[in-house]
Amino acid sequence: MRSQKRLLASLVAAAMLITAGCSGEADKPAAAPRTESTPTPAPPLTVAQYKALLAGMETALRPLIAQAVTAPTLPATDAARVRLAKVLEQNYQTLDSVKPPPAWVSLNRSVQMAMISYNSLQKTFSTGMLEKKTDCGVPKTVPELLYEARRDIYYTVKSASFENAVKDLAKVKISFGKNLFPAPPPDPPNQNRRGVNGQVLQRSGPRGNGRLQITNDSDSDAVVVVSTAGPKKPQASIYVRSGSQATLTGIRGTYSVYVKTGMDWDAARRQFTGACNYESFLQFFDQRSNWKISLGKRKDGNALTNEIPAF
Repeated sequence: MRSQKRLLASLVAAAMLITAGCSGEADKPAAAPRTESTPTPAPPLTVAQYKALLAGMETALRPLIAQAVTAPTLPATDAARVRLAKVLEQNYQTLDSVKPPPAWVSLNRSVQMAMISYNSLQKTFSTGMLEKKTDCGVPKTVPELLYEARRDIYYTVKSASFENAVKDLAKVKISFGKNLFPAPPPDPPNQNRRGVNGQVLQRSGPRGNGRLQITNDSDSDAVVVVSTAGPKKPQASIYVRSGSQATLTGIRGTYSVYVKTGMDWDAARRQFTGACNYESFLQFFDQRSNWKISLGKRKDGNALTNEIPAF
């Protein structure tokens, strides 16, 4: 038994030697270990380089802002807004990747936030999103819509973040943004057409014996409507200027009194175009008495009013 074990051990050892000899691996030199070189990080910008970067941004932005706030049509305003937003976004990304002078890391972040208005210009503003009617329900004119579009772009870019960045840069003697913006968009022509005090605007049906004396001691011109069937079906209506009095006669039956106030009277539509407010007196009136009402709000007043939908 012992001789058989020794023989088996010899055969196994021989097989191992044959295998190693046939592979040819023993003659190859061992591979040298690989070494990877780490690129040297770029150094921070010098103060002069950073100032030049900001100056270039300012030079690129100045004409784009001017175009956006002077474009002659609504489509041209939209196109200018898109171009401006693109450059602001590029500036934002550049400031995100740049290495500012070591002492100006927080300053760089402040300038970057001044460029983030690109996001609002891309997603929030367009001329298609503008309200096309005034708060009185009257269609806005093209000059009014152009003004609102230009105003929104101007003050979106000239934001609180932008003003903060300008102040932060001024502390290190960099006058960024000083000449970046033109004058704000001018307001559209402010119309404030007024009706004729005491002019009866509408009247329907037979006349009665009622009389209503109106004192308009409010800050706005008013139209007073009397009706037995709601303000959209007036028995009669009269225009009363602010600071004036007028009397409506020939009123019949028991009626309610409705008041609309505002500015810029459009006589063709029989409607104010801005700053509209609509109210009704809660009490009923009748033709058997000569009533007097005042439109100004007083703490000691004895007539209650309620806001109502537009009419």
